[in-house]
Amino acid sequence: MNREKNHRITLFIVLIGLFCVQEMSAQTIEGRDGNWRSVVQHDSDASGAVELLIHNVLGNITVKGAKTSRITVNERLSLNSGTENQARTSAAQSKMEFRRSGSSIELSPGDQASPIRGASYEITIPETMRVFVDVSSGNMVVSDLQGLVHLDTGSGNVNVKNVLGPLEIRSGAGNVTLDTIRKSSLVNTGGGNVTASATRSSLTVTTGGGNVEISDATGDVSLTTAGGSLTINKIGGNARLFTSGGDISARDVKGSLGASTSGGRIDMANIVGEVDASTNGGSIEGSQFSSWINADTNAGDIRLTGVRNGFNLIAEVGNVYVELEDARFLSAGDASIEGRFGNVTLIVPAAMNGQISALVFESGSIEFKNPGRAVETIRERPSAKGESLRRAEYKIGTGGGRITLSTRSGRIDLSLRTGG
Repeated sequence: MNREKNHRITLFIVLIGLFCVQEMSAQTIEGRDGNWRSVVQHDSDASGAVELLIHNVLGNITVKGAKTSRITVNERLSLNSGTENQARTSAAQSKMEFRRSGSSIELSPGDQASPIRGASYEITIPETMRVFVDVSSGNMVVSDLQGLVHLDTGSGNVNVKNVLGPLEIRSGAGNVTLDTIRKSSLVNTGGGNVTASATRSSLTVTTGGGNVEISDATGDVSLTTAGGSLTINKIGGNARLFTSGGDISARDVKGSLGASTSGGRIDMANIVGEVDASTNGGSIEGSQFSSWINADTNAGDIRLTGVRNGFNLIAEVGNVYVELEDARFLSAGDASIEGRFGNVTLIVPAAMNGQISALVFESGSIEFKNPGRAVETIRERPSAKGESLRRAEYKIGTGGGRITLSTRSGRIDLSLRTGG
């Protein structure tokens, strides 16, 4: 029995010894008094490991995936030590520690109470490993990985490229840059800008006070910022954009668009899906719309061209200008424009079929410029004093769906686009 027990103890010691041998390191010290640099190179077998854990680090970190079964770390420390011997002692106490538990490899710094001015770590791992990084202060660069990546930094910039697995990023104060992300991404930063390109799944971004710019995204995007601008371009899915105090720009969106800003303007172009846009204190402009449009502003103009479907537009204080490019939707649909204190201008194709009803509630006028033979006047009612036209209804072509125009105080101008 004792012999068997001793055999197990011996085997355990041998296994520990094998692991320690696999984790090799080499250290060099260079510099001069008060300004030393330690360079440590770690190399360890990572066979069978599926995740890397890095935590409690102060410094910059680069993690790169590769076709390898080993993990290598190039560690650089800047030291305030007075002599070379003191620098060696501080470097030995502070260097990265390796631990392995089952399929997990954990990296953590040593005693960072030593006189360290700065630290950086360049880490290469098997590309299939999952990665979890927690940095108190420092920048992160992560690339060429196939598994889940979770990054957390108190203050520092984050740059991620070519990640095939899901991505989660939290940053207290720093900019985030993404490039070529294949699965769902979640980004939350307290006060930094976010830039992303070539994302291939859903992307959700929340920032407390930065700008967000997304391009070439094939999935849905959901962007929220408390005090910055939002810009999207070439979005293959739906887009949901919200900012408390900035502008919104959206280009080439294949899905639907929801855009809301409390204190900025909205600019849109080439939107295939439905649009729902609102702003409390800015204008709404756009061109080339294929689906229904809802848009309202409390204080600003609305100007839309290339409209091919129905719409419901409201401007509390501001002018509304709309050009219809294809009015065939009116055979069974409807549309409306309400400019409560402002002018309304509508330009329609000469070949359209439908009806237009126009109404001025308080003061203003209605004018149909050069209606041509395609227009039949159903009703025109002047103001009480007979000075201006206040109510009117027109049938265009064979009639059909209805466009309703109204303003409480302003002018309504209608016209046909020649050749439209």
